[in-house]
Amino acid sequence: MFNGVYTALITPMNKNNQIDFETLKMLLIKQEESNVSGVVVLGTTAEECSLEKKECLQIVSLAKKILKTKQLIVGVSGNCTKKVIEKLQCYEKFLVDGYLIGTPYYNKPTQEGLVAHFTKIANSTNKPIILYNIPSRCGISIDFSTLEQLKPIKNIVAIKDACGDVCYASKLINLFQDRFAVLSGNDNLTLPLMSIGAKGVISVAANVIPNQMCEICNVNDFKQAKKIHHQFLPLLDVLFLQTNPICVKYVMSKIYGINPCTRLPLVAVSLSVKTKIDQVLSQYEFD
Repeated sequence: MFNGVYTALITPMNKNNQIDFETLKMLLIKQEESNVSGVVVLGTTAEECSLEKKECLQIVSLAKKILKTKQLIVGVSGNCTKKVIEKLQCYEKFLVDGYLIGTPYYNKPTQEGLVAHFTKIANSTNKPIILYNIPSRCGISIDFSTLEQLKPIKNIVAIKDACGDVCYASKLINLFQDRFAVLSGNDNLTLPLMSIGAKGVISVAANVIPNQMCEICNVNDFKQAKKIHHQFLPLLDVLFLQTNPICVKYVMSKIYGINPCTRLPLVAVSLSVKTKIDQVLSQYEFD
């Protein structure tokens, strides 16, 4: 159901720190014209936790209108199960193709709490759900025993693995490949994970190089995938020198001329990181 590249789209802002919907439309059109399988809006890269409810609804509505041939996935996360369900139900009217549900942050539930949290959310919709495991942001990881308990829930169909640990991913794929599609949550690990059975990636880099990320995911031409991986690895690395999406917004400002601003508490990329990014960007030509 979910395979290939899914772009974790940014939310562009104007100089007044309001959403720049014209630029967002342009970015969505670029994704629609690319080779990606789909687009994730309102994820971490979109700064969803800094957006107002009205803004989120406007973003989903616009994305649904523009994306005619791509799957539309909506990020719906939080540390209160009831509020996550309330947000999710607001998006049901847009007939989206699925939801990306992250582990709760800050309150650090037990594994039993995660089972209850994901179960209640999954039961609130008929849409497919991708679980999002990102311990660096949430302080907890989804145990294999927890996934075992979630296997009977039919609309939990995939896992975005952003642990950054190939050994964990290898065990995850080995144990659950017949039940859950595993998608890489780290651009620079896309090729290694694809080589051991991952089905694709939810990609920050696809904001900039969507078609090249699709080539990296093409396991039918591993030689070419390896070539593209090594060619763009410096770019994949600098995108995460500071908290996402600070760096990718700066990169997009250089390539597309968009405003790189983020909403507080995220601030502009540091001068030293700008210098590193500029050095890397000088190696490439972009469409």
